Amino acid sequence: MADSELKRHPRGQIALGAGELQQATLGDFTFTNNAKLKHTLRKTPSGVVLGTRECSGTIEVNLDEDGPERDWIGLVESGESKNFRFKMPLLTRTIEGVCSSVNAKLPLDDAVTLTISFVGKLLKE
Repeated sequence: MADSELKRHPRGQIALGAGELQQATLGDFTFTNNAKLKHTLRKTPSGVVLGTRECSGTIEVNLDEDGPERDWIGLVESGESKNFRFKMPLLTRTIEGVCSSVNAKLPLDDAVTLTISFVGKLLKE
């Protein structure tokens, strides 16, 4: 199927600690090196300086009748460090991070949704 014009696009997975998140519906992360252009009077731009490396992201989960599969509010309260693994086709990246906030949405005609934000560092694979 590799030569097909119509390629398959497998879904990703997110794991936290020892297991994959079953209630996750969306996950995203951003990794930046905070690079900045530098300028001189003679030449613009004259070069680049690398800044601090940072990683942040969010995970969105839908709650079922059994409630949340992780104590998200407790993770924000404790500031306990966790490993987040984002699994993509032929690529997995691990982020050592801390949950920084939880946002709950309780809509009239849809599932209860939690959005968990985290900050941390991208680990070398």
